[in-house]
Amino acid sequence: MKNAGRFVVVLIFVFAVRFGIDQYRARTINFDSVVEKMRTTQPEMAKMFATMQQKFPAEYADFNKSVTAAARKGGNSDEARAAGLNAMRQFMKSHIQDLAQAPSANLVAFNRQQIAVAKAFSAVDPTLCAHFVMTGLQPGDHPSESLVNELGKAGVVQMDGIAAGRQSPAGRKVDAISDAHAGAMVAALRTAGLNDADLRIFGSPTGLATAPLGTQRRLGIRLLEGVSTMPADQAARITGYLITHA
Repeated sequence: MKNAGRFVVVLIFVFAVRFGIDQYRARTINFDSVVEKMRTTQPEMAKMFATMQQKFPAEYADFNKSVTAAARKGGNSDEARAAGLNAMRQFMKSHIQDLAQAPSANLVAFNRQQIAVAKAFSAVDPTLCAHFVMTGLQPGDHPSESLVNELGKAGVVQMDGIAAGRQSPAGRKVDAISDAHAGAMVAALRTAGLNDADLRIFGSPTGLATAPLGTQRRLGIRLLEGVSTMPADQAARITGYLITHA
C-alpha cells in the first residue's frame, strides 16, 4: 500500500490560476479584481480564494503579490500561471501536516470531495482524471471550464481542513499504517469493487505507474471510494497517511 499515497491529490488546487489568466495581459489588473470578476463566472473558485484570504491572510497576500508581480513584469500568461502554481505548491507544502491532522469530519469531507472531483473529471476527460488521481494536475494540463468550479469546491474543503488541523490538531499517527488498518483498508477496497489482480497492482512497486490510464483512473476512484466506506476515525487515519505520503 506504500505507493497508494500518490492517488491522493494534496495539491488539489495547484491549477487554480488557470482561471481568467488572460486578463493579466493588460499588466494593470490587480489579482483581487480578477477574483471579484470570478464571482459571476467561476463562483466556487472565487470562494476558494476568499476562504484563503479569510483564513490565511498573510499567505494570501504573498500569493497575490507573487502572481501580480509576474504579470506586471511583462511576462506572458504562462509565466503568471507558473508563479501562481509555485506559490500554491509552497502553501500546500507548508500545510500538509495541518491537513493530515485535521479533525475526522474534515478529512471525511476532504475525501468525499476528492471523489466528486475525480468522477467529474472521469466523465469529461478520462486522461486528465488519471493524472488527477495519480499525481495531481500539472502545468501542462488544461481542464475544461466545466471542471473549474469542481476544483474550487475542493479547494474550499481543503482550506477548511488545513485551518481546522492547525487550530485543533487530532494528534493521529500518520507515518505508518498498522496491520489492522491495512487489513481494514484491503477489505474496504474489495467492498469498493477491487479484485485480487487489482490489489496486486497496488502491491507492486511499479504497478500503478505503468498501468494503463484507464486502470489508473479506475483504481484511483475505487481507492477513494473504499476509504469513504470505513468508520470516520479509521478513514481519517488512512487519509492522513495517504496525504503525507503522496
